Amino acid sequence: SLSQNFPNPFNPETAIQFSVDLSAQTRLLLYDVLGRQVATLFDGIAHAGQTYRVVVRGETLSSGMYTYALLSRGRTISRRLLLLR
Repeated sequence: SLSQNFPNPFNPETAIQFSVDLSAQTRLLLYDVLGRQVATLFDGIAHAGQTYRVVVRGETLSSGMYTYALLSRGRTISRRLLLLR
């Protein structure tokens, strides 16, 4: 599961929580509005039953809409976030 980030919109930082049903290689990626990957927020083995919390800091990002995507076991879940300055 992939939760909506909080707070949203955000400045200067926001948190994203996720969990997986089976332990697996997992990636949490951040994309800009043009679909370019701008950050890798998590890349590793995520263990079943554990909730992960990733903090996104907006210091190096431009204001605007972003998409974050959780990729695990061939599945992708995505949500949007908004950085306001």
